[in-house]
Amino acid sequence: MVPSVFSGDARTNMEDIQGEGGGGFSKSNGYDNPAFRASSHNVSHRNVRKGFDDFEEIPEHVPHTAIQSIHDLLDSSKIKIKKFCTRKTLYKRLPILTWLPQYSTQDAIGDLVAGITVGLTVIPQSLAYASIAHLPLQYGLYTSFLGCLIYIFLGTCKDVPFGPTAIASIMTYEVTVGRGPENAIILCFITGFIQFLMGVFGFGFIIDFVSGPVASGFTSAVALIILTSQVKNLLGIPTTGTVFTHQWSSIVDNLHHTNHWDAILGLICIIFLLLLRIGSRIPISTKDDQGNHRGKFRIWRNRIFWFIATSRSALLVIVCGFIGYEFFQRGEEPSV
Repeated sequence: MVPSVFSGDARTNMEDIQGEGGGGFSKSNGYDNPAFRASSHNVSHRNVRKGFDDFEEIPEHVPHTAIQSIHDLLDSSKIKIKKFCTRKTLYKRLPILTWLPQYSTQDAIGDLVAGITVGLTVIPQSLAYASIAHLPLQYGLYTSFLGCLIYIFLGTCKDVPFGPTAIASIMTYEVTVGRGPENAIILCFITGFIQFLMGVFGFGFIIDFVSGPVASGFTSAVALIILTSQVKNLLGIPTTGTVFTHQWSSIVDNLHHTNHWDAILGLICIIFLLLLRIGSRIPISTKDDQGNHRGKFRIWRNRIFWFIATSRSALLVIVCGFIGYEFFQRGEEPSV
């Protein structure tokens, strides 16, 4: 039991329940805190009076009028705009301003080689994606290079070949089936505009809500759909239906109409692509794993084989194009 004196009054039989400096004491008939007794009871709603323990009285909330709310919204918008319109944000949204001043001739040579290599792969893929979306082949060519030109200014990853994908082709077909390429162009514009707004306002976190199994299952399903859509071309048979099960039912029913030359040419192309895919792993560095220098002949030989293996898709399209052109000149119908 600790005797204490506050404001001239001696209080006995009190116990300090908050420790030294806490200000609260327990007594037989209740609880006493000298801070409350020292505070003023005559408090205005506009001013704030404080006791010894810094207790505050919050003034009553005065509702804002519509004009005040508009002013507050404008003030907050101005602050956000000022934070957004900075040099740091400009360099973040236009990465070309960061790397272009440091661009050198050696970088240009490397980009030229990479552009030729990737272009020989992306262009044939774009033609295939155009056929998956049931659009004229020239639209596949447009998508193979037009997006890359814009990505020069807005792109943040230098190692990603920009262009159409199998999933985008399938979804485009589902929306624009039977409506012509004009609707595909409008769909592409709207999709790009939405992606642009999501990038400006930083909505990339939305992808975190898509689980891995969902994305994996969706990708696997698209691969099966594309495989199904190409079986008819591989065998040279007509099919009907747009649903997965209907297409396979039509393939089985028309299997006896298989064009043997189409099937042989398709199998040869598949084997050719698989073999050259193995050839793309040929090392092209000037040193081996032990650090020894390779001979010039071996270096150039590996680089030539690597370039041929990397451009395998383009070579296949060119060779098959000449074969089809030769059939056309003879007045015969080329393979499907």
